[in-house]
Amino acid sequence: MAGFEPPAGAAWQRLIPPDREELVCHNDVAPWNVVRAERGWVLIDWDCAAPASAVWDLAYAAQTTADLGVGRSVAESAARLRAFTDGYGLDDRQRAELPAALGRRTRAMHEFLSANAGTQPWSRIWAEDGPYWFATAEYLDEHVNAWRSALG
Repeated sequence: MAGFEPPAGAAWQRLIPPDREELVCHNDVAPWNVVRAERGWVLIDWDCAAPASAVWDLAYAAQTTADLGVGRSVAESAARLRAFTDGYGLDDRQRAELPAALGRRTRAMHEFLSANAGTQPWSRIWAEDGPYWFATAEYLDEHVNAWRSALG
Protein backbone atom coordinates (compact mmCIF):
# COMPACT_ATOMS: atom_id res chain seq x y z
CA MET A 1 0.00 0.00 0.00
CA ALA A 2 3.03 2.28 0.21
CA GLY A 3 2.42 3.75 -3.25
CA PHE A 4 -1.38 3.95 -3.00
CA GLU A 5 -2.84 7.45 -2.93
CA PRO A 6 -6.36 7.46 -1.46
CA PRO A 7 -8.82 9.65 -3.33
CA ALA A 8 -9.46 13.11 -1.91
CA GLY A 9 -12.22 12.99 0.69
CA ALA A 10 -11.90 9.24 1.27
CA ALA A 11 -13.93 8.15 4.30
CA TRP A 12 -12.42 5.66 6.74
CA GLN A 13 -13.96 3.52 9.45
CA ARG A 14 -11.53 4.11 12.27
CA LEU A 15 -12.17 2.22 15.47
CA ILE A 16 -8.80 2.99 17.04
CA PRO A 17 -6.98 6.23 16.21
CA PRO A 18 -3.57 5.69 14.60
CA ASP A 19 -0.29 6.95 15.97
CA ARG A 20 0.32 8.77 12.67
CA GLU A 21 -0.68 8.42 9.02
CA GLU A 22 1.92 7.03 6.60
CA LEU A 23 0.03 4.61 4.39
CA VAL A 24 -3.23 2.68 4.26
CA CYS A 25 -2.99 -0.19 6.75
CA HIS A 26 -5.26 -3.14 7.51
CA ASN A 27 -5.43 -2.19 11.23
CA ASP A 28 -6.66 -5.64 12.30
CA VAL A 29 -4.00 -8.14 11.22
CA ALA A 30 -4.53 -11.08 13.54
CA PRO A 31 -4.81 -14.86 13.26
CA TRP A 32 -8.62 -14.64 13.27
CA ASN A 33 -8.44 -12.56 10.07
CA VAL A 34 -6.29 -14.99 8.07
CA VAL A 35 -7.80 -17.89 6.14
CA ARG A 36 -6.36 -20.57 3.89
CA ALA A 37 -7.59 -20.48 0.30
CA GLU A 38 -6.59 -22.28 -2.90
CA ARG A 39 -4.12 -19.52 -3.71
CA GLY A 40 -2.56 -19.54 -0.23
CA TRP A 41 -3.07 -17.53 2.94
CA VAL A 42 -5.48 -14.63 2.59
CA LEU A 43 -5.98 -11.64 4.88
CA ILE A 44 -9.69 -10.88 5.32
CA ASP A 45 -11.81 -8.32 7.20
CA TRP A 46 -10.62 -5.08 5.62
CA ASP A 47 -13.46 -2.94 7.03
CA CYS A 48 -11.09 -0.92 9.24
CA ALA A 49 -8.43 -0.29 6.61
CA ALA A 50 -7.32 3.32 6.98
CA PRO A 51 -4.20 5.46 7.09
CA ALA A 52 -1.86 4.62 9.97
CA SER A 53 1.82 3.83 10.38
CA ALA A 54 3.31 0.49 9.45
CA VAL A 55 4.69 0.24 13.00
CA TRP A 56 1.20 0.75 14.51
CA ASP A 57 -0.20 -2.01 12.28
CA LEU A 58 2.78 -4.27 12.96
CA ALA A 59 2.52 -3.79 16.73
CA TYR A 60 -0.97 -5.29 16.72
CA ALA A 61 -0.01 -7.98 14.21
CA ALA A 62 3.06 -8.99 16.23
CA GLN A 63 1.18 -9.04 19.55
CA THR A 64 -1.65 -11.19 18.19
CA THR A 65 0.24 -13.39 15.74
CA ALA A 66 3.28 -14.09 17.91
CA ASP A 67 0.94 -14.39 20.92
CA LEU A 68 2.91 -12.00 23.12
CA GLY A 69 1.34 -11.98 26.55
CA VAL A 70 1.44 -12.77 30.24
CA GLY A 71 1.05 -16.51 29.74
CA ARG A 72 4.44 -16.74 28.08
CA SER A 73 7.94 -16.15 29.41
CA VAL A 74 9.64 -12.91 28.41
CA ALA A 75 12.44 -14.90 26.73
CA GLU A 76 9.99 -16.89 24.62
CA SER A 77 7.96 -13.78 23.75
CA ALA A 78 11.16 -12.00 22.73
CA ALA A 79 12.16 -14.92 20.49
CA ARG A 80 8.69 -14.97 18.91
CA LEU A 81 8.82 -11.21 18.35
CA ARG A 82 12.23 -11.53 16.72
CA ALA A 83 11.00 -14.33 14.42
CA PHE A 84 7.93 -12.32 13.45
CA THR A 85 9.89 -9.16 12.68
CA ASP A 86 12.67 -11.02 10.85
CA GLY A 87 10.02 -12.66 8.68
CA TYR A 88 8.44 -9.30 7.96
CA GLY A 89 11.73 -7.55 7.19
CA LEU A 90 11.55 -4.45 9.40
CA ASP A 91 13.90 -1.60 8.62
CA ASP A 92 16.09 -0.02 11.33
CA ARG A 93 13.61 2.77 12.12
CA GLN A 94 10.75 0.31 12.51
CA ARG A 95 12.87 -1.96 14.73
CA ALA A 96 13.63 1.03 16.96
CA GLU A 97 9.98 2.13 17.19
CA LEU A 98 8.21 -1.22 17.52
CA PRO A 99 9.13 -2.14 21.14
CA ALA A 100 7.40 0.92 22.63
CA ALA A 101 4.51 0.69 20.16
CA LEU A 102 3.57 -2.84 21.30
CA GLY A 103 2.12 -1.77 24.63
CA ARG A 104 0.60 1.47 23.28
CA ARG A 105 -1.28 -0.36 20.51
CA THR A 106 -2.48 -3.07 22.88
CA ARG A 107 -3.61 -0.45 25.40
CA ALA A 108 -5.48 1.36 22.59
CA MET A 109 -7.45 -1.85 22.00
CA HIS A 110 -8.28 -2.08 25.70
CA GLU A 111 -9.40 1.56 25.76
CA PHE A 112 -11.54 1.10 22.65
CA LEU A 113 -13.29 -1.93 24.13
CA SER A 114 -13.84 -0.16 27.45
CA ALA A 115 -15.32 2.92 25.75
CA ASN A 116 -17.64 0.75 23.63
CA ALA A 117 -18.63 -1.80 26.28
CA GLY A 118 -22.30 -0.85 25.96
CA THR A 119 -22.51 -1.69 22.24
CA GLN A 120 -22.43 -5.10 20.57
CA PRO A 121 -20.27 -6.82 19.56
CA TRP A 122 -17.85 -4.82 21.70
CA SER A 123 -19.71 -5.48 24.97
CA ARG A 124 -19.30 -9.23 24.50
CA ILE A 125 -15.63 -8.84 23.58
CA TRP A 126 -15.09 -6.48 26.53
CA ALA A 127 -16.69 -8.97 28.92
CA GLU A 128 -14.67 -11.90 27.55
CA ASP A 129 -11.34 -10.21 26.78
CA GLY A 130 -11.12 -6.83 28.53
CA PRO A 131 -8.83 -8.10 31.31
CA TYR A 132 -6.64 -9.87 28.71
CA TRP A 133 -5.99 -6.66 26.77
CA PHE A 134 -5.15 -4.71 29.94
CA ALA A 135 -2.80 -7.38 31.32
CA THR A 136 -1.13 -7.80 27.93
CA ALA A 137 -0.53 -4.04 27.58
CA GLU A 138 1.02 -3.98 31.06
CA TYR A 139 3.24 -6.97 30.21
CA LEU A 140 4.39 -5.42 26.93
CA ASP A 141 5.16 -2.05 28.58
CA GLU A 142 6.95 -3.69 31.50
CA HIS A 143 9.36 -5.58 29.24
CA VAL A 144 10.06 -3.01 26.54
CA ASN A 145 13.82 -3.34 27.10
CA ALA A 146 13.61 -7.09 26.39
CA TRP A 147 11.81 -6.33 23.11
CA ARG A 148 14.51 -3.77 22.22
CA SER A 149 17.23 -6.33 22.92
CA ALA A 150 15.45 -8.95 20.85
CA LEU A 151 15.21 -6.61 17.89
CA GLY A 152 18.76 -5.21 18.48
